[in-house]
Amino acid sequence: MMVAFEALREAGTRLPRVVGQSVSIVGTLIIGDAAVRAGLVSPVAIPKSAAGVT
Repeated sequence: MMVAFEALREAGTRLPRVVGQSVSIVGTLIIGDAAVRAGLVSPVAIPKSAAGVT
């Protein structure tokens, strides 16, 4: 999961500012939701992981 967050953060820094922020936010929400639905992580882990990335 941290690899996915790192990839999103890297993509966000390389894209233009407005687009990069949108990609980071939407991508994180989609990956987090998919991870919770797949049972890979608990819902509590998502905000903690997001706080660690920012």
